[in-house]
Amino acid sequence: MKSQAEAEELLQGEPEAGEPKLALDTESPPEAQRMGLASRILARLERMLPHGQGVPLLDRKTIIVLLSVSVLLTFFWYYGRLPFFHKFWVPRFFADEPREMVELYAHFYLSISSIIFRMLLPLLLILFVLRERPRDYGYRVRGTLGLFKIYLFLLAVMLPLLFIASGMESFQAKYPLNKTAANSLGLFLTYELSYIFVFVSGEAFWRGYIVNGLAPKFGLYALPVMAIPYAMVHFGKPFPESLGAILAGIVLGYIALKHRSFWFGIALHATIAVSMDLLVLWRKGQLWPLLVG
Repeated sequence: MKSQAEAEELLQGEPEAGEPKLALDTESPPEAQRMGLASRILARLERMLPHGQGVPLLDRKTIIVLLSVSVLLTFFWYYGRLPFFHKFWVPRFFADEPREMVELYAHFYLSISSIIFRMLLPLLLILFVLRERPRDYGYRVRGTLGLFKIYLFLLAVMLPLLFIASGMESFQAKYPLNKTAANSLGLFLTYELSYIFVFVSGEAFWRGYIVNGLAPKFGLYALPVMAIPYAMVHFGKPFPESLGAILAGIVLGYIALKHRSFWFGIALHATIAVSMDLLVLWRKGQLWPLLVG
């Protein structure tokens, strides 16, 4: 077995023409001498990248955030959404329930799963693995009242777009997600309440955990990094919504990052979603019968 010194020599390799040799020996500066072998391997790998001198190494926090996001999204996508509930839980426990109740339970399941995978588990990672404060990940409440005007402006911009979109066939076919919610006012209100929790956990995940977790290393580049999976989870929804999610995600992410708070983002996102459901029902002539029936 090669000694650590031999391993370091092998790692050092021969430098490219004109490339300074990476200092790993005992004559290195004190900072380099204190680096472990794994850190020096990463440093060498960095040097092997094109223009590697300017490429920052990923630190522990960044790696934890990136990998945990991938794992949590994968589990949520396969086991926390409506298809899994209908495939696994309905035949075992809800086969004899009325369809409207099954759909309501399915959306309860979606909301609870979303809270677990996109809010609770990231919060536990923040507290016990990263050992940082939740307020530094967007959970700050104090001093955020001044953001109300910003989100009110964004809502004023979005409402005309929602009105136009609600007249499109693709949006009318998609919303409300619970197709039996309009059967009664009580059912509709219960569904919408559970629907709001999806946005609570979503903002905590996208604009809280991901953006604030990556910003120390990536700066504002954390915003487009977050926007990539955020746009992808909208696939299957109407094309204008999926495309708009890129810009909306970046704008909300910037505000949440600058002010360390995503709470008004929750209010804006939930208001837009509920408004779309109401507008679609109005377009279909189902809103008035729902309110008076």
